[in-house]
Amino acid sequence: MTARSHHVAILGCGVIGLSTGLAILEAQPDGPNRSKTRVTIVAKELPGSATPADQKHSAEYASVWAGGHHVSDAKTERELRHDKVTFDRMSMLAQDKPWRTQKVDSSSAFGEPLLPITKPAASSPASAIQGREPLVWVHQTELFERRDPSQSTRPPYQGVLDWYPDVSSHHFEMAMEAIHKERADNPLSLQFKELPPASLAPRFGWGCTFSTIDINVPVYLDWLLERFLQLGGRVVVSKANSLQHAVRIAASSTGSRAVCRDTSTWTSVPPVDALVVSPGLGARSIVGIEDLAVHPQRGQVVVVNAPWLSVDEGNRWQNLCHELPGVSVVRPQGGREVYVIPRGDGTVVCGGTRIVDEWDPTPRAETTKTILERCLKIMPQLVDPRKRNALIEPRVEDIEVLGVNVGLRPARRGGVRLEKAQKDVDGAKVIFNYGYGGAGYQASWGAALEAKKQLVDEALGLSSATPSKARL
Repeated sequence: MTARSHHVAILGCGVIGLSTGLAILEAQPDGPNRSKTRVTIVAKELPGSATPADQKHSAEYASVWAGGHHVSDAKTERELRHDKVTFDRMSMLAQDKPWRTQKVDSSSAFGEPLLPITKPAASSPASAIQGREPLVWVHQTELFERRDPSQSTRPPYQGVLDWYPDVSSHHFEMAMEAIHKERADNPLSLQFKELPPASLAPRFGWGCTFSTIDINVPVYLDWLLERFLQLGGRVVVSKANSLQHAVRIAASSTGSRAVCRDTSTWTSVPPVDALVVSPGLGARSIVGIEDLAVHPQRGQVVVVNAPWLSVDEGNRWQNLCHELPGVSVVRPQGGREVYVIPRGDGTVVCGGTRIVDEWDPTPRAETTKTILERCLKIMPQLVDPRKRNALIEPRVEDIEVLGVNVGLRPARRGGVRLEKAQKDVDGAKVIFNYGYGGAGYQASWGAALEAKKQLVDEALGLSSATPSKARL
């Protein structure tokens, strides 16, 4: 007898919602008589490739505006666990590059293109046309401004950053193997390096370097959506005003714009068994959540064109992509106000700001100037090498700006909410998974897998089931 299939709805199509959907679909059990799970994402906005060119994303859709580097800022054991799980998963993806081999269908169910990630828009800068990878290895430098003498003298990176590997060019393959084994048994996986105090500018009390992954957000988010659809997922473009509304949208086969790869599998839409709630800032106002602990943290970043900081063919970083330089400055009170994130395709994200409870979505010219001034001080390579040398001071005016983005990070006072709700909605179990603020990308796979394994499976009565091996 064929086992009953299940239907999971996800409210929100940011990096947390998409990763959770993939975690569920990738773990489908093998065999015709095994229980299958169908997944529908309900969202008012989708990533760039699924959005008409004349429509601009809102600042509240923070996932599309993020800078995107994997640099942990964990404050709890759970946050650190999520970051480590995500790093391991992204490391495997960066090594296997599944986006290069997967067949891409460039059409959607409602007739609008879902662009292949290897074909950027014609308006993209020339430097971005080649080598657009969703994930790229970088050599990260973290600089910590001096604290008040009365504060702890313990290095602020201890227990937070010192687990990252140092993936230098001469032992890259060995370090990749170490990443996937027990760290305690593999010294290579602990080759994080402290910077000697004498090498630091006077304003910095500590510094460290390590290898990590930067995320080319527009490309990676598109790939997550494409992969979700390839695995049989369905997306319904609609604004849900309440949890009950979200369940009913997901269970309907008419009346909304739906995106799926094989419409024959969705001719009959089953009732929703579980609803995963990942709506970002929508958690403040959606009926059934109305969580006022959720609040915006306004971030403004500047995207610049620097093709000499890419992994394209002919560039010095082509064979040393894990040495592409990334850098952050951490304030004494915590938080990275200055950061430079190379995306590998010749574009670089310079940031940034983190203004709590600020809703303004409009870029500010004075903030842009301040960001570029600060970033240029720590990364003079932002200026064309032909315009700088030992005798010529790099100037902000010589940086080629491609765009200025504002995103409202969906933070939550009291921390992440990842738990099962006490009450069902229209017969569906409800699982909350939101409140990641600016840590959504670096926590995404850890959060998604915890939600899937510990909460969704329990809600569906699958806790004792043995899933097949997850597919990339």
